[in-house]
Amino acid sequence: MLKKQTNQNFLVIISDNNSNYDVEKTILENFDNSFSKKIKVHKNIVNKGRTVNLAEILSLSLSEWAWTLSDDDELLDNSVEIIYKEIKEIGDKSIGMLSFSAELPKTYKGRKIKNDKILNSLSELINESYATDCRMRELEMIFLSTGVQNIKLLKDYLYLAYEYSYTYLPYIIPVIFALNDKKIKVKYSSKKIVKNLPPNGDGWDIVKVMLGLSTMSHLPLKLTKEYFGKLMELVIWVDPARMAYYCLSDLEEEKRNYYLMYDNNFKYSYSFKRRILSFWCLVLMKCSLSCFILLSLKKMRSKIKK
Repeated sequence: MLKKQTNQNFLVIISDNNSNYDVEKTILENFDNSFSKKIKVHKNIVNKGRTVNLAEILSLSLSEWAWTLSDDDELLDNSVEIIYKEIKEIGDKSIGMLSFSAELPKTYKGRKIKNDKILNSLSELINESYATDCRMRELEMIFLSTGVQNIKLLKDYLYLAYEYSYTYLPYIIPVIFALNDKKIKVKYSSKKIVKNLPPNGDGWDIVKVMLGLSTMSHLPLKLTKEYFGKLMELVIWVDPARMAYYCLSDLEEEKRNYYLMYDNNFKYSYSFKRRILSFWCLVLMKCSLSCFILLSLKKMRSKIKK
């Protein structure tokens, strides 16, 4: 996809997380010499895990702007050209992140394309994301491949990506803190640069991901109770009842995942309805009889599906 880009003025940096094969050799075997020269490989001496590796890639950037790509998104042929045009048109030198739109699959019906808008603070960004249909509220910056970051403006905040890598969102942690301190602004763009594909494969585990996202409540942000509660709803956009269903199990350690999500996230929700719903899900999961009945229904549903 990068070879097809209409603008070839870019450098590719790969953070090799101690792969069990020769990444550089694979590149040379699959790309011609002229394109291979665009690719720089940094190999970690140990596997640092997915999220730390994502934090690592930001600090390895050799240019002012960095675009981190996800393996479940398809690039448009003119993505780099669109990014360059947007950067050139920026009049405000305090833009720390360009947040683009994406072509969404039909299953994402209801999600909106971003409005062209400059957001001056974290509170403004939260309001922009929260002011939509409650079934579709989410922090748009979560989507990895739609964000292009100004590393030059964010350099003093990059260490926080490592510090809070366990949140599953290390790539936007520097932006969130810098925006909260009003050191940068974020520009939303309606221009599409990727085609978003539904999560799939062995690496996707919704409980594991949401458990990580729930720890965003650990960030020491300067927000009112209202805005903090709204942010918690945006980072875990999945309904508490659905998450309780996913965590429902005979195993106590699996049910504990929901207990942690409740303590880290659901109980802070701005919506009273969401707080009550998540609390009753917690009560039902801790009650042996109700948990047994619900688990039996879940197993029956799974058998019917098969």
